[in-house]
Amino acid sequence: MTTYYGHAEGKQLTKPQELDYLRDFKKKFSMPYGVVVSEAEDNERNYGISSIPTTFLIDRQRRVRFISVGSSDVESAALLKMIKKLLDEPATPATTAGQ
Repeated sequence: MTTYYGHAEGKQLTKPQELDYLRDFKKKFSMPYGVVVSEAEDNERNYGISSIPTTFLIDRQRRVRFISVGSSDVESAALLKMIKKLLDEPATPATTAGQ
């Protein structure tokens, strides 16, 4: 999760330009997962983020199941392993209703 900063690599960016930058960043670093951009400016405080990137994996019951600080092949492999584990878990009727 990130927020709009209005700049990247020393250049001022509009929100659409920043989204393009994030898409390119995701491709450049082969990030196999999505990035959420939030308008809220207090997410870093709410989630206790002290370093970028920080990755959170939230399961179908809306529980945080994985937190990773930094970016490396080891971190990516651990994230992918946890994603596969969570996808293999059965969805319960309570978590699929109304979504």
